[in-house]
Amino acid sequence: MVVVIAFEGPHGSGKTFVVNKLKKKILGLDEGFITNRKDYFDPQGFYREMQWGMKWLERLEDICAPYYDTDKKKFKDEGVIVTDRSPYSSCVYAKKDGYQTKKIFDISLKEFKEKGVNLYIIYLDGDKCKLMKRILERLEHEPERKKFKEDSKEHLEDVIHRYKSFDDCWDKKIDIDDEETLIERIHEYIQTIIC
Repeated sequence: MVVVIAFEGPHGSGKTFVVNKLKKKILGLDEGFITNRKDYFDPQGFYREMQWGMKWLERLEDICAPYYDTDKKKFKDEGVIVTDRSPYSSCVYAKKDGYQTKKIFDISLKEFKEKGVNLYIIYLDGDKCKLMKRILERLEHEPERKKFKEDSKEHLEDVIHRYKSFDDCWDKKIDIDDEETLIERIHEYIQTIIC
């Protein structure tokens, strides 16, 4: 079985930070596979979010390929991969159409599981004010993220509300407000999965 640990949460919750810390010990999948597209479509509309989620699954298949046992037609009992987001991110960001994408990803991930790839999703939860502070600090270095409305408190509140509507997708919620023990608490949870 290949174990995939995905980190979810609104922008500013520390997903990339956590994945980068864990990638020192564990193979990582990040958002680097997304290419820039023309702005014909809303970057957070149904089409783009569906496309993003399918690319995520395609990249997962590629990264799991070395673990596949062609004789047994299953993935071997080894391998842990950490990811910045899961395909369910597209459900959150596709707004009112997110429930349509959820059905597709539920079915797709069931097929992965049948072959021995198990996805566990950790939702990084935190105080809205602290999140907004972190976001504003990041925007000083990455102002291009403003095109996704990351500088808007109202947008953050909307994203958090949409994440809560998909609570059934998360296997574990971890509070990010105690940053000193965050990686340790995540590592402890991962150990319960792989042991």
